[in-house]
Amino acid sequence: MDDFGSGFSSPDFLQKVPFDTVKFDMQFMRNFDSGEKSRIILTELIKLMIALGLETVVEGVETMEQVEFLREIGCTKLQGFYYSKPIPVEEIMSRYKNGSHIGFENPSESAYYEVVGKLNLYDLSFIVEGSENLQNYFETMPICVVEYSKKGITAIRSNTSHKKFIEKQFPDLTDPNNTNQGTLAENSVFMRGIRQCSRDGRNVVIAQRAADGTVIHVLIKRIADNPVSGASAFVCIGLSDRLLR
Repeated sequence: MDDFGSGFSSPDFLQKVPFDTVKFDMQFMRNFDSGEKSRIILTELIKLMIALGLETVVEGVETMEQVEFLREIGCTKLQGFYYSKPIPVEEIMSRYKNGSHIGFENPSESAYYEVVGKLNLYDLSFIVEGSENLQNYFETMPICVVEYSKKGITAIRSNTSHKKFIEKQFPDLTDPNNTNQGTLAENSVFMRGIRQCSRDGRNVVIAQRAADGTVIHVLIKRIADNPVSGASAFVCIGLSDRLLR
């Protein structure tokens, strides 16, 4: 379904026609900075499409802020001038030959990246059922997705709460003057938790001490395995006492 959210497009069509992909009208991006309401509407619509098992595309993406937000809410495909303006097919082939093209997805990895991409980092329903609504829609618990392989661990995605949490509690990981920026010791509590979850395949809860001395509990859940690279993706959630009980 093209241009969803404008003209005569209606959720009613989603019940009558077997669509596999819904493409959101660029009007959503034009209203991106108009206030939080427009972002909440788009977040809930993306959540609806994911629940229906549909792929989502948002057009009119022009800024990094829009890219980060759409990745946080689980939109799997983005289109717009941020990546490229429309170009003739000759230039597309030229870019492909000199290696400057955006690239192509390996079909064998599609299912893996579909799972990783569709996680809404403002929604805990995939891990806790029946939880109460949060008072502030985007003030959620810190959530990030990391990839673990023989090469080590890499952060793939994180929500705003997690970014603020890391800046406050683990400043060494975000300090540009730190030569070990972003690295984790192999014997750290977090790395041991990732390895345990990787071996057992079961959820792991660890207790990590923050910079101010407080102990934060983190739930680690393996969500997907890459059949090509052998890497695994994990979602990590900073838990409150309410969810631990």
